[in-house]
Amino acid sequence: MACRIAGGIVMSRLRDSAVRLVNLFRRERIERELDAELRAYLELEVEENIRRGMAPKEARRAALARLGGVETVKEECRDVQRFRVADDLWRDLRYGLRRLLARPVLAVVSVAVLAVGIGANVAILALVDALLLRPLPGAEPDRLVAMFTSDYSSGRPGANSYPDFLDIRDSTRDVFESVTAASFVPAPVGVRIGGETRVMSAQMVGPDYFDTMGSRPAHGRGFETGETSAVAVISNAVWLSEFGGDPSVLGRAITINGSPFTVVGVAPVGLSTTQGILRVDVRLPAAFEQLVRLGDDRQEWRAARVYSTVGRLRPGVGIGDARAVLEVVARRLQQSYPAEWTDLSGQPRALTIGEATRLPGLVSGPVVGALAVLTGLVVTLLLIVCANISGLLLADASVRRREMSIRQALGASRLRLIRQVVVESLGLGLVGGCLGVAAASAAMRFATLLPPGLPVPLQLDLELGGRLLVAALVVSSSVGLGVGFLPALYATQPGLRLGRFLHTRFRNALTAMQAAAAVFLLIIAGVFARSIVSAYALPLGYNPDELVLVAVDLETAGYSEDRGRAYLRQALEQVPTAGVSRAPFLSLQALVRRGFAVDGYRPGAGEDMEVNANVVGPGYISLMGVPFVRGRDLEPGERNAVLVNRAFARRFWSVQDAVGRRVGRPVGPPRTGSDAPELRWSTVVGVVEDAHFVSFREAAIPVVFQSMEDVYSAQVTFHIRGVSADAARRAIERVDPVVPVVSVATMSETVDTALLPARIAAFVSGLVGAVGLALACIGLFGTLSYVVAQRAPEIGLRVALGARALQIVRLVAGGTSVKLVAAGVVLGAGLGSGLAPLLQAQFSGAGGVDLVTLAGAAACLALVASVAIGVPAARALRIDPAEVLRVVE
Repeated sequence: MACRIAGGIVMSRLRDSAVRLVNLFRRERIERELDAELRAYLELEVEENIRRGMAPKEARRAALARLGGVETVKEECRDVQRFRVADDLWRDLRYGLRRLLARPVLAVVSVAVLAVGIGANVAILALVDALLLRPLPGAEPDRLVAMFTSDYSSGRPGANSYPDFLDIRDSTRDVFESVTAASFVPAPVGVRIGGETRVMSAQMVGPDYFDTMGSRPAHGRGFETGETSAVAVISNAVWLSEFGGDPSVLGRAITINGSPFTVVGVAPVGLSTTQGILRVDVRLPAAFEQLVRLGDDRQEWRAARVYSTVGRLRPGVGIGDARAVLEVVARRLQQSYPAEWTDLSGQPRALTIGEATRLPGLVSGPVVGALAVLTGLVVTLLLIVCANISGLLLADASVRRREMSIRQALGASRLRLIRQVVVESLGLGLVGGCLGVAAASAAMRFATLLPPGLPVPLQLDLELGGRLLVAALVVSSSVGLGVGFLPALYATQPGLRLGRFLHTRFRNALTAMQAAAAVFLLIIAGVFARSIVSAYALPLGYNPDELVLVAVDLETAGYSEDRGRAYLRQALEQVPTAGVSRAPFLSLQALVRRGFAVDGYRPGAGEDMEVNANVVGPGYISLMGVPFVRGRDLEPGERNAVLVNRAFARRFWSVQDAVGRRVGRPVGPPRTGSDAPELRWSTVVGVVEDAHFVSFREAAIPVVFQSMEDVYSAQVTFHIRGVSADAARRAIERVDPVVPVVSVATMSETVDTALLPARIAAFVSGLVGAVGLALACIGLFGTLSYVVAQRAPEIGLRVALGARALQIVRLVAGGTSVKLVAAGVVLGAGLGSGLAPLLQAQFSGAGGVDLVTLAGAAACLALVASVAIGVPAARALRIDPAEVLRVVE
């Protein structure tokens, strides 16, 4: 019984609250109804009094007296019908907006500054959401987990082989509803549609792919278990661009790398890969990979770790349960296949598991670090914005102190006045937030149109969804409330002396904080800028002048390995006759990480034996202009021979003893069940100087140059010297027009691409630093302008008494202003120097803070501060003493 009564009371209160909330949006109608009801009640009272014998005037007066005042009754009814606090807040907000419109300069400056700070933070939030926070598309993405094979030595999560995927799937049915595989990185393929061949991004996927990912094709079907036909599922973008959204696309034939496939489905919009930031144009059954890769059958090769594995947990099963099962599976695989499940340091590999995210495990760490740095920069910018707006509102509050004192004398409570001022600043924050969201949206649309300059196709959906709009509202509201709170306290402070003390201290603190934040941002920008300058000044170790790189993909032309090798030999013979001196080549897989065994070297426990490797043709080192330290170059047709750089020789042997030593690389398929990986040994025939092909750090990295006769790659880059880019393209196309040219770039452009992350970091940090410096200038200018306005009578009196111009300038700009700027420089320099090691840890090319960077940041702030100080000082010199003293009188 008691529970029923309590429930009834709760429901009654909920209904009352709902009615009050609705009444907030029916204000005019309620006012009309209330007015009509009170008039009717009053007339009834008047008629009743007249019937009792009163005169009409006396009857009305008695009725009004009994009612207690119409306006008082209306106010009581309003309190019952709607939320009084919400109504007052709405009125305060409207009053604040009207007050801002009456002062356009303050409104425009404040809104613009807030839009910059809030917009930058919203844009970074959108990037963080797209990369880290947004769940994968599909049903119940929280049940998706990713499984990796990790080396004991490096600890980096890596891909799985297809046989390992099959074992994992068959051994984990108790914890996974389904398990699928997909090629770790989508590969470029040549897709022939309607007589034209286009290079697209293809991903090989295993059985139950769409069921595991929780997505169904938008049209047609997915891949069936035990698919026996060569079928394909195209992306929605390809369906629209290549087929015009024609529903009859199902059943159409397309040719991929020379092999026929039938379109059976169209993927839904937004379906991502198992590494969600990579774009996929067409998905193919993994069972038909041999058709696309032209003889390279990785379905039986357990050492070919090129597939990512994703599982969908059964309902009620946690990731910890799955981890325990995978540990058992890993031990069984280590025992059954010791060769494939032992890394080159002799340690067993491990199976790791984690939530399926949009970032591959290999790059999640660096990307998260970069996002943390960017977030720190824009948050610092937002702090400058808050300090700037607080300073402007503080100056405005000093003007309103007289108004607030009068209102308090008339009975208004201080809390009520504080609320009004804070709500006004809240309106300012909301307007600035709206403009900031619009600016962030426009910037994101522009960013998606820029070419990424990366070797893999990206699918990065930057959009302002509901979650981001709520986050933007929270940020805007927090900023609006935060910047108005202390000015509200000052404006309503009854004690004049204490109010001035708070005003001066708070104003000085804001100025110093803006200066410190600006110096900090400038130092960070200087660190990145100096790293870019150092990278470009770093000796490359080879001659990049007049060197053109032409990349081709033989798989997209349908070339098998035999035809591909014949094409390469033909190119090396024909290209020199096409006006090109010589054209050695290297694989497009430039400086990939590969594991090697080293003759005579015993690795330590857990030592990472992966080094950078490349595949080159004869004469490549000579063409690049890299000096030889020992030995000779690779010769045409030479097999089982490698070149190493000085860093490799120094790490494993010595430079003098390297020639004649051997390095072994794993080959496959290996001898299943052997105690050690099957290795193919090659002899070192030469040692070359260290050169910077991709990494632009001072420390050289060990590199192995393998012969094209030992390792075949269908992705090839020709290096041609002495001709233009167009001439180099024509020379390669003349060898076989069927082979598509993937890209043409000069070596200088390639260096620019390699430095793209550092260049982006330098640009963003420089832009944020410049904006922060400008905002600090505005804040300092506003503070000193306020000082001049407040002290105008004193300045006029001093001028009338004979004060010199230098004394007036020192009065306005000297002392405190210089000390505040100096304090900001010291504090900002300390913060920048302290955080520089963190930048070096996240960005390999970032350097430390040196005197040049510190001096440059301090000089920039000093220059801007001199302008911000000089303008108010010049204004003070133009004050007319007679005019000021007349106003004072």
